[in-house]
Amino acid sequence: MAEYYCTLDEVKAALRETTETDDALIEQAINAASRAIEQVTGHTYYATSATRYYRNASIYGQMLLLDADLLAVTTLTNGDAVVIGSTYYWLLPRNDPPYRGIQLKSTTFWNLSTADAEVSIAGSWGSASTPPANVRSACVLMAERLYRRRDAPFGIVGGSDVVAAVYIAKSDPDVKLLLEFEINRQGIW
Repeated sequence: MAEYYCTLDEVKAALRETTETDDALIEQAINAASRAIEQVTGHTYYATSATRYYRNASIYGQMLLLDADLLAVTTLTNGDAVVIGSTYYWLLPRNDPPYRGIQLKSTTFWNLSTADAEVSIAGSWGSASTPPANVRSACVLMAERLYRRRDAPFGIVGGSDVVAAVYIAKSDPDVKLLLEFEINRQGIW
């Protein structure tokens, strides 16, 4: 199940909403904002336990390039079904998750000698186990904006003799700024 990147209470506070009347609509907006953040950044900000499999195309010498963000390894199994202990490899980048590669130390080699051999990695996958502050803030802003769109059928809010109409922009520059680091974060270095 996909996770939300902000809470109902956070969005209701931003909206200054105190009733429970529209909670279901607000939760839909939170879900849509969370999925949009994943689509724009290419990352998920919650941990899932899974086993992923890799073949020769992902291996360059002693380095295995991952196709998803890795938070922690539970078990690394070589192509010959032998478990590789954590003292025989480094996770890349070396200092902070998420990890995007596994580099074997000089005494260890990937063994994919048969046609159906594959390396398996059981672990915790995702860009973070909880969303960072910038992602949470972007989710609140996006959910608030999506919720308010129900009152803006043509992207225009308000408009009367006393109050000028306000146009809702196509994209929110504050959300873009909050997510800029996440969008530009790529590679293993």
